[in-house]
Amino acid sequence: MAAGNQVKQLTGQPDYIHALALHPDGKRLISAGYGGNVMVWDLASGNAVLTKKPAFGAYCVALTPDKQAIVSGHENGTCYLTPMP
Repeated sequence: MAAGNQVKQLTGQPDYIHALALHPDGKRLISAGYGGNVMVWDLASGNAVLTKKPAFGAYCVALTPDKQAIVSGHENGTCYLTPMP
């Protein structure tokens, strides 16, 4: 990443991505999409290890301070807490 070169392309998010969060371990990436899909990606394999669609469009994602769960914010004003795989 330091050189700015693409090293992997992740495919499978079924909607426009509104937010990304990189896990501090550098091994997982969380995406949140327009259709409400929150996904966790294993960066080594490029595969999704979690797909969750709580409700409505997902506009933001973050990790809890202990890094054990994902907080996602949705267009209906609701936040959801999902255990980190």
